[in-house]
Formats: sequence, structure tokens, C-alpha cells
Amino acid sequence: MGEFDSSTGHIDFGQPVAILMVGLLHYLMDEDHPFDIVARLRDVMALGSILAFTHASSWSSDELVAQVTGDTEGTPAQCQFRTPDHLAVFLQGFEVVEPGLVPAGDRRSGTR
Repeated sequence: MGEFDSSTGHIDFGQPVAILMVGLLHYLMDEDHPFDIVARLRDVMALGSILAFTHASSWSSDELVAQVTGDTEGTPAQCQFRTPDHLAVFLQGFEVVEPGLVPAGDRRSGTR
């Protein structure tokens, strides 16, 4: 996968790369343009690249929403719980592989 060019300190997006956006996107509010950020990455990723992300969503239990909301109240780290339809926007232009967009508890071990 993508090579790191130590002379420039940059990743070579001309080669396939794997990007993991874990525990990140739900902290970007709409005014931070998270969909545009993912689209920009998609546009520069070489064929064969992989993007994997996690995101708090309306699939989250009421208990989790209450806990996260309470834990981050009064801090700059607010969490945006997006709907599955909104999360699907992140996938536009990507080839989605199994299991696709699913609640974390529904993922199947051993699948790509």
C-alpha cells in the first residue's frame, strides 16, 4: 500500500493507501464539512485504496447517546449522531464491500 516519502514527509497517494477514520468523523460538525473532507480523500486515493470509518449514529442506544452527550457537555468535543442515510453520503463514489454500512454490533467477523 501507499508509500511514505521520508524526504517530504508525505504519503504517496499515487499508490494504494489504507485510511482509518476511527472515532473521528462524529466529532466533526456539519460546519466542519466532514463529507467534503472524505470526498477530497476519495478523489486523491489510488485505485485499490481502502477507507474504513466508525461513526456515532442514530443506531446508537439511548444510553450511549446520553452518556456521550453528558460526558462531552461543556467541552469543545461535541458528538454529532448522524442517521444511516447521512452516513451513506460518506460512501458515495467508493466501492462498498461486505458488510457495508452496519451498526458495529452487526458486523461479521472474518469478512472484508
